[in-house]
Amino acid sequence: MKNIARFSILIILMVATSCQKEGGDSTFDERRNNIIGEWSLSETTDTNPSGLIFTINFNADGTGRKETTLFGNDIDFEWVYQFNPEQIVIKEEAGTVVTEIGQLNTLAQTRIFDILRNTEDQQEWITDDGFPFGGDPFDLTWNLSR
Repeated sequence: MKNIARFSILIILMVATSCQKEGGDSTFDERRNNIIGEWSLSETTDTNPSGLIFTINFNADGTGRKETTLFGNDIDFEWVYQFNPEQIVIKEEAGTVVTEIGQLNTLAQTRIFDILRNTEDQQEWITDDGFPFGGDPFDLTWNLSR
C-alpha cells in the first residue's frame, strides 16, 4: 500500500512539473508519442553487457506489457513520461510472495530511467536502480528499436 501511495505522489509531482504552458509547442506530445507502440527491448547491465531481448508495448493510456518468454509470464506495467528533465517512470508488477501464512502480496518495482535518446525508431534509457529489492544498485540500460 505504501508503494502505491509513493507512486501516486511521484506521478502527481511529475505531471505538475512537466505540464506545458498555454501556447507552447507540441514537443512534449511529440516526444511522448515517440515512446508509444511495440518495441524490441535489449536490457543490458554492467555484469551482462550482451543483454536480454524482450518485446515491450507502451500504450497511449500509460499502461504496457513486457513479454518475457525467458521467465514464462508477461509483466504488466504503468508508465509516465516527464519532459524536463526527460525521464520515464515505470512501475511493474514483479511477482507474488507469501509474507505470512496464507497472505499473498504482490511485489512491485518502480524505476526512473533517464532518457538518453528519444526518436520514433530508437530509444536509449538508463537507470542506476537495477536491483529492485535491496542489494547494491547497478546500471541498467534499455535500448529499444522498431
